[in-house]
Amino acid sequence: MQRLSRKRIFLSAVLILLVFSSCMPQKNAGIVKTPVDRARMEADRTLLKSEQRALDEYRKGNLAEAIRIWKSILEFDPNNADIIKAIDTATIQLKNLQQKRD
Repeated sequence: MQRLSRKRIFLSAVLILLVFSSCMPQKNAGIVKTPVDRARMEADRTLLKSEQRALDEYRKGNLAEAIRIWKSILEFDPNNADIIKAIDTATIQLKNLQQKRD
């Protein structure tokens, strides 16, 4: 049987630790972050950015675009009462504006 050098044993141990540590939850300021947790956090950030973009469009008066963005958010969070209320409010305002134009 071939003798392994100390360097080779050390590198093998490091490789094993790296493999196992990538599968283990990571702690950051006391919060356990598994790959699923990190994916959820990223999805939450994306939804928050979309909500902010919709609100910006609403404030600019682009009601149709705001409604479109809010509806896309509902695909991922269908029970979000704030988004549902925002869509209802903007839809009523859009109809009122269209009636005034006609």
